Amino acid sequence: MPEDGSDHLPPPATPPAAGTQLLNDYLQHIQEFKRMKPAIAVDGQGRHAWIRTKTPWLKGHIDVQLFDSGILAASSRGRLLVPYTSLYEEKHYTPPVALTLKMHGAFDWTDLRGREFQTPGNNELWFRSGVMDWRHSTMHAGEWSALHLSMQAPLVERWLADGMLHDKARRLLEQCLQPRGQGIMQVHPMQADMSATMRQAHALMTGLAPMQTMPLAEQLQLEGQVLSLLGQWLALPPTPARRRQDRWRRMVDDAIDIIHSEYGTGLSISRLARRVSTNE
Repeated sequence: MPEDGSDHLPPPATPPAAGTQLLNDYLQHIQEFKRMKPAIAVDGQGRHAWIRTKTPWLKGHIDVQLFDSGILAASSRGRLLVPYTSLYEEKHYTPPVALTLKMHGAFDWTDLRGREFQTPGNNELWFRSGVMDWRHSTMHAGEWSALHLSMQAPLVERWLADGMLHDKARRLLEQCLQPRGQGIMQVHPMQADMSATMRQAHALMTGLAPMQTMPLAEQLQLEGQVLSLLGQWLALPPTPARRRQDRWRRMVDDAIDIIHSEYGTGLSISRLARRVSTNE
């Protein structure tokens, strides 16, 4: 283990799958916070990571789940006893779409022009794309908890090709795919229905014991909640979205029935997806 307390990432045990680079980039991003001394462990399939940090002034953990669709979800919670200020020198983690749904955690930052920004961090939705023009940032002392979602460009391109987005969402995602020097950032209050779904997903992830892999049925439940959050953020049209939600609910119910009836038979997510007529 290096002197800064972080773990080296193990080599992948399987050929790269959708989103593998996204997970690696996220973990490299976490390792940049050397004073937090993050200890990182990754499962053998490279789909789940556990991050723990414990210092005299900080105690917290982050659980990360990578889905076969290429979406990454990370739940975090902890407590800071003193403010934590860091220079912004992002080198690794700049996905085209990243959402941070914050329950608690006040945060300040100063951009390259010297302008100062402050957010109370309670029930906030942060959207970011690309490299931020920050000079430095500060996490305030106190409790912090959030659910982070991100994805790579191929998934965003598939959404755009699907034709289900309204004009405002389509234009925003198109901007996310355009090369540019400065990133996009938006901070909004979180709506009540979105907050409720976020808290369910956060509880599902943080309820795991250390080094415990999430059961397949719970992975499906979590992915459904994550897709629901992304749909709420993009404000999909109500009628098609309702039909799609009902279809997804039937698929999830069918998948759970198969898991219960064939537990221990070596089911994989790929085989299960084919049997309920969907993709991974």
